[in-house]
Amino acid sequence: MPLRTVCKIKMLSEASIILRFLKDRVVASMINTCPNSLVVSGETYYAKENLLGDYDCLRNSNGELVGFRFQVSPSEQGRILKYANIRSLSEIRIAPGLLNILLTASEYAVDEIQASSFFYESKHREILIGLHEWAPWGKIAFKLESLPQ
Repeated sequence: MPLRTVCKIKMLSEASIILRFLKDRVVASMINTCPNSLVVSGETYYAKENLLGDYDCLRNSNGELVGFRFQVSPSEQGRILKYANIRSLSEIRIAPGLLNILLTASEYAVDEIQASSFFYESKHREILIGLHEWAPWGKIAFKLESLPQ
């Protein structure tokens, strides 16, 4: 597949996964572009220039994508955890330098790709995390939901 430049970042395709943090769960959606802003459930989220940190894919024993592992500095980790829509979710696992988001309950292994992630922030200080497809997503074990306008 040819490389494309979207959001000034080279990636495999225009397929990016957006992670939304609801009150009771994390939801994943697929988007084909990387706009400067996204409207989700009536809330406008603006792209931030700061990258969140490198991410790796978490895969089950069948090689299916089940989540993501972020390698974050202590300051990035502190910045992420200040968002109320992230701190209390059961899908989030935090360890020094790591933030794991498991979208389906499963044993997993780390598929190290060390790709850059990005994020959007709303005026209500809620975030969306975006993941460009640096390596093929492969089979996805979790449900992809559409982004509600």
